[in-house]
Amino acid sequence: MNFHLFYNSGKAAGERSRFEETIQGMQAWLDKQRDQEREFSSTFHHYCT
Repeated sequence: MNFHLFYNSGKAAGERSRFEETIQGMQAWLDKQRDQEREFSSTFHHYCT
């Protein structure tokens, strides 16, 4: 049985770039929410206790 592993650095760089853009978008959204009051459901509180 032969096994061949191929690593594509270009694909990896593109995936990392998209991931970083997603993180930056989440950070921008969180920054907009700063100093605003939010009410969370009981489901959310379940995970925080």
